[in-house]
Amino acid sequence: MTRLPAFLLCISVSLLMLPFIPGSTASAVTLDGSSRSYLQTRESGGGSRLIPGYEYLDLSAGDLAGEAVSVHFGGWARYDFEQENAKSNIQYAFVSYRRKEDNTLVDLGRVLVFEGVAAAERVDGAYARTDLARNFSLSAFGGVPAETGIDLPGASIIYGARLSHQLPDLYRLGISALREEKNDDDFREEAGVDLWLRPLAAVELTGRSNYDSVSRDWMEHSYYLSIAPLDKFRFNTEAAWYRYESLFRTTTTAALQFGPGLLDPNETATILGEEVAYTATDRVSVFANVRLYSYEIAGNATSFGGRINYSQGRGNAAGLSINRVDGDDARLQYTQYRLYGSRRFGKITLAADLIDVEFDENTAGDNNAYSASLITAYDLMESLRLGADVEYLNSALLEDEVRALLKIIYTFGFKFGGGA
Repeated sequence: MTRLPAFLLCISVSLLMLPFIPGSTASAVTLDGSSRSYLQTRESGGGSRLIPGYEYLDLSAGDLAGEAVSVHFGGWARYDFEQENAKSNIQYAFVSYRRKEDNTLVDLGRVLVFEGVAAAERVDGAYARTDLARNFSLSAFGGVPAETGIDLPGASIIYGARLSHQLPDLYRLGISALREEKNDDDFREEAGVDLWLRPLAAVELTGRSNYDSVSRDWMEHSYYLSIAPLDKFRFNTEAAWYRYESLFRTTTTAALQFGPGLLDPNETATILGEEVAYTATDRVSVFANVRLYSYEIAGNATSFGGRINYSQGRGNAAGLSINRVDGDDARLQYTQYRLYGSRRFGKITLAADLIDVEFDENTAGDNNAYSASLITAYDLMESLRLGADVEYLNSALLEDEVRALLKIIYTFGFKFGGGA
């Protein structure tokens, strides 16, 4: 659901305000962007051939009013040449005003919000943030939620805020809340705490805890600790807990909806993980990891393994990994092997990726699944890259399938006016 009128109204009002912004001058205008075009061929689940084409476009126009105002746009379009159907979506489109003195930022249009409990919200409306006295910062947003892939009934508004305090290079602590009303009813009400802490140069802790006020239960606790006691060693620890009913109850993304074969609202998940990273040389790194999964419904599982990475920089790299999964479900009892590498020859880059999964039991007609990919890229010029990928897959669900992908990636930047 694109809700075009809401964000187009915000964009129009913002553009009309440009002449009244303090400091507006006839300076040079910059235009930067990227275009990523893809053409893929693959089989559908029913065996028919799909030939979708994708276009991802990102644009930014800056220096519209003495470096204070800029305009940003990002969207994608898809067309299937075999099925002859099309789809498109505007990811973001907003006018941004920035003031350097107090780090003030105001965005109007279809905005992206990453503030505390609002971890990845798309809103047709406004977003603003500013620094306050004594190392406090405040941000707020409001508008109409932009839904992705679904069309929930009823009219909605969403708004929220985050207050944070920090001591540079030591900690940043934030408290946040959001509320979404649908047909004047409380559809969504959440609050959260987020933390970044670095008590020592070699110790860093990040995490968040979010609470769902409608269901009156916690949504998630997720924390990550990184410790580097020696120059060549780093320990990364993960501890997380998720309650699906609270976490995904009001999601506006179709892929995260409850239903048969999808997410079970009664599920809870606890994840504990540890990774040890060792930098053997400037080019060789070794990793070992273990993760413990505990699901209330799906049961428990343990994952452990390791990998070796070799890198010379500039696209020259190789690696090997082995990962073992042991779970209560037979589908979670397997060993995965991966071998990959890339090499650059002037303007040409070649890469290969081999993955093999060996299941302990024959759960779906085959106890082995594997894929092989060949990736090529050619830098026609500094701003233009052409590429082609070929992938072969074989499993119980995808037998002898070949997929191909053509890529054209173009980045550009222009400057207009300013007497230049």
